[in-house]
Amino acid sequence: MNHLTFMLLLGGLFLSCVSKKKEPIAAIAAPKKTEAVSGVTGNFSAPSALKLDSAALYKFFSRYPSAAPYKNEMLTFYRGRRFSYAWYDHHGEIEQAGNLYNRIQHLPQEGVSGQVPFLAALDSLSGTADLEGDAAHTEKELLLTASYFYFAHKVYGGLSDKDLKQVDWFIPKKKVSYSDWLNSFLSGTAATEPVYPQYGRLKAALQTYRDIEAKYPWPVLKAEQKAYRAGDSSKVIFQIKERLHILGDMPEAAADGLYDSATARGIRHFQRRFGITPDGVIGPEVLRELNVAPHQRVEQICVNMERCRWIPDSAKGEYLVVNIPQFALTAFNGDSVLWRMRVVVGTAVHKTVIFSGLLKYVVFSPYWYVPPGILRSEVLPGIRRNANYLATHHMERYNNGVRQKPGPWNSLGRVKFLFPNSYNIYLHDTPAKDLFGNTKRAFSHGCIRVDDPPKLAAYLLQEIPDWNTQTIQTAMNSGKEKYVTIKRTVPVFIVYFTSWVDPQGGIEFRPDVYNRDQRLLSMISEK
Repeated sequence: MNHLTFMLLLGGLFLSCVSKKKEPIAAIAAPKKTEAVSGVTGNFSAPSALKLDSAALYKFFSRYPSAAPYKNEMLTFYRGRRFSYAWYDHHGEIEQAGNLYNRIQHLPQEGVSGQVPFLAALDSLSGTADLEGDAAHTEKELLLTASYFYFAHKVYGGLSDKDLKQVDWFIPKKKVSYSDWLNSFLSGTAATEPVYPQYGRLKAALQTYRDIEAKYPWPVLKAEQKAYRAGDSSKVIFQIKERLHILGDMPEAAADGLYDSATARGIRHFQRRFGITPDGVIGPEVLRELNVAPHQRVEQICVNMERCRWIPDSAKGEYLVVNIPQFALTAFNGDSVLWRMRVVVGTAVHKTVIFSGLLKYVVFSPYWYVPPGILRSEVLPGIRRNANYLATHHMERYNNGVRQKPGPWNSLGRVKFLFPNSYNIYLHDTPAKDLFGNTKRAFSHGCIRVDDPPKLAAYLLQEIPDWNTQTIQTAMNSGKEKYVTIKRTVPVFIVYFTSWVDPQGGIEFRPDVYNRDQRLLSMISEK
């Protein structure tokens, strides 16, 4: 799919450059606009007068077989430069070389495991300010380039397409030309890294939680009663206030064990970050989240940084995002959040599929064509038990299946929103409105129920003059199925993020409703 949409997916819904000094690099991540990022062909870095012997590349791969996976990319890169040096000019080693060297020395900061396989060799050549002889320059030049490609595939690319299918992620993976981006980086025209911006925010949060892990013990807090409210006083309340202060939910350090107004503000702030009803009550759910050890949060952030590597790094136009663990649908225009509403997603048994599509139709007063699985497991057994089952459930036989008639009883409610796909997943209304009152909303057979369908319909049909609040309500209650084609198709992305950084810079966490984080953590730890 060629819709590059997704910036600030959930965050709206989530360094300095130096040559010799070992400080965090980011010429690789300079915060300014440019078009020279991924997918742009051409040679952006002017070749220098310093030339490599092409035979040196082949000797390099013999000496460093661990660089073999990047052989074709390195050859293409240097041919495009007419075999000129990339990391040296007539003044010596360029600034970007020091930046890259610093970055590859600190791979754990990127939320990945492992180490550049030729780091020791690069270290041995980086101890002196000046290298003597062309051979030493050439070896360091090629080691830096090989290190870049290792870093780029690990940090910018993430798991392979095959691996993504194993974790049930069916959104087409972003495409990045690492050679083109390296040329942009070397020439100083690269604006941002070829990675979804939420990645950088999670990276900062990762360091915060690693610092917490290193600095603070994290004993399990045990409640002396079922819940704590304003006015209560307890030793555990003092401990909770301490923990809220460490996590950034309370600016004030704990001074006593009294549940006061500052404690209430801190608890509500914490509850919002964790998707808990912000009622200010310290109950079992709050205590459970407070007891999650920092190293577990580190792992959770790393997993979601990996997911950020798979999705497009730029956003254009309007699109919709459903984040399953957040139980939310968010409408975006580019990087800006337009609105958000609650959704109900599939249960752990009937998981909602992670994929993308183009929303094309609004269907008012829809029939519900019972899916084969539900037909076999629920409807047919119901018919065998009760001869009036179909009539009782406002259903009728249709071709070789069964469908439910339009009306307030319909399982799809009074309107559905179609983005054709092979998974038989769509957005729809529901007669079970009470489910939206739950904090955790995984109740469906896989489709996505929306909390405010008239609002979604009005948003999608806003460019068609005949459709307004009144005509939408009339069509929803007509009892007669009506298809309406949207004037402009709207991309829809169904994703799975259990942590992200909000627009105010706060890290949010959600439960892993489909138990997918641990498997993904194992996969990225093995790579």
